[in-house]
Amino acid sequence: MAMLKKMSLDALGRNDPCLCGSGNKFKKCCLNKPESERRLHFEDMNTPRVNDWFFHYHPLQELTAAMLLHADLTMPELQKLASSMTRKMITRGEEEEKQIRAEQNPLVLMEKLSHGTDVINYPLVVDRLLEYEGQVTPFVIQKLRDTDEDVFIEQGVRYLNRVADFPLNEIVELAEKAKSPYVRSSLCVLLGIKGSEAVLPTVWRQYHLLRMQYPSESYMQGPLYGLYEYGYRFGLLKEGDR
Repeated sequence: MAMLKKMSLDALGRNDPCLCGSGNKFKKCCLNKPESERRLHFEDMNTPRVNDWFFHYHPLQELTAAMLLHADLTMPELQKLASSMTRKMITRGEEEEKQIRAEQNPLVLMEKLSHGTDVINYPLVVDRLLEYEGQVTPFVIQKLRDTDEDVFIEQGVRYLNRVADFPLNEIVELAEKAKSPYVRSSLCVLLGIKGSEAVLPTVWRQYHLLRMQYPSESYMQGPLYGLYEYGYRFGLLKEGDR
């Protein structure tokens, strides 16, 4: 996935729309303001301003958990392809694969989203759980409320990305109230990819909250990738920079 190009004020004409999103011309708005004041337009937790300039001041970081999750959620076929290719190269997890294919209890399958399952078999577990979506989704939502187990969080979000009946309201609530910052961060990636226009305030607010609460961690990158995806889906970012 290509990163956004770094913006430059040199490319902004005096008569262009202002970078702050006010709708005024640059020359009548932020042209003569200091850089520190321009940044403040993107710091208000309650006023989302998703545009190319927001990402100029708040850049996406590569090689983070959020970047990898974003890639998996937008291109889920790659994870399945990697698993298939790995099976051809090495003999691993074959007995576990047989057990997963034979298992008829969705609760037992859910337990395999946690630590202890061979990573090569996670795509298969998700495939099997989707057969019991009506029973499984409420359990996944409930567990995400309180868990801090990173493997379950990642696989649970991958499962939710593929359900036919996407539980938008429950996911929005979890993104705001889940105990784990990693849950909130990961669900914001998912909301940016699959949420409606109405999710923007939630994802924007979580970006600023996680940034303030965990300044030395990368949790804020989850909402940032969510805002990135949201911006392209709803025409707020330049398609040529993608």
